[in-house]
Amino acid sequence: MYDATNLDLCRRTNFAPLADLSVRVTRTDPKLPLARQGSSCLFEMRTAGDHRANLLVEASSLTSAEEAGRLYTATQQVTGMTADGPAAGVGVGEQAEAFVKRSDPGFKYTAA
Repeated sequence: MYDATNLDLCRRTNFAPLADLSVRVTRTDPKLPLARQGSSCLFEMRTAGDHRANLLVEASSLTSAEEAGRLYTATQQVTGMTADGPAAGVGVGEQAEAFVKRSDPGFKYTAA
């Protein structure tokens, strides 16, 4: 069984997919996910144009596929995000789904 507890996600997160945004991390905040076992890291960043950006990376240890389904449904309901399909690049035997949200000014929010 996979255990996401005590992962150093602040150190292990790969920013290569964000290279086109030219972000620089200004602060990290490792913390526990709300209401479930796992790890997370909040990255506070600035873009090349000095716009603020945040990225929350979270890994949760869930006991079943049904529990994972409930978590994704709750995430979608609470955040107002819409499903964007399966997330690419996960390991063999692992699944991940992505969500996106666009605001009026054109900002893009993503959760996977």
